[in-house]
Amino acid sequence: KRYLAHPSAGESYQRRPVLVCRARAFLARGQTAEAVADVEEALSGGSESNTDAQTQAWILTVAARSLRAAGRAAEAEELLQGALEAAYDPLVFDLPLEVVELGRDAEFLARMGEHGGHLWDEAHRAAVTGELTRASEIYGTIGARFAEAWAALLAAEGGDTSRLDAALAYFEEQQATPYAQRCRALLQASA
Repeated sequence: KRYLAHPSAGESYQRRPVLVCRARAFLARGQTAEAVADVEEALSGGSESNTDAQTQAWILTVAARSLRAAGRAAEAEELLQGALEAAYDPLVFDLPLEVVELGRDAEFLARMGEHGGHLWDEAHRAAVTGELTRASEIYGTIGARFAEAWAALLAAEGGDTSRLDAALAYFEEQQATPYAQRCRALLQASA
């Protein structure tokens, strides 16, 4: 918030990534309107946002997730397609988990190609090939707690609840209400 309030922030290269980072946090907490406002501002940065290979996949992925959460599926789909066509970046953890949510694992796997050798690559490949518990464990090894919990939630939705309690604890700690609610629903259904 302080960075975005700085007088020179409007001209900074980092403005869009900061907005998207904040949008990701808003989205996790169920603050969809705020997330959409941030991604709309990030996307309004002009053609530069479409050509910056370092941030393109990340910005488009978070924007797609935010707009989908707001019920703007057609716009979200266009942005997601752009993210899938952007240069592969293993640090964009949202994209493989989002495509798993949407049942579009094969698209990400084709995009990922033969990339490997990095724990992020290994975690992403595990997620999109249906090894979500393993993906959760790898994300945990990396220290990517949100990705770890999200993959554990997806694994639980597929039947493996072995990491669900830890995912719920993390989501509650972070006030990630939509994710915590999904965990609680699974726990209730299995009780």
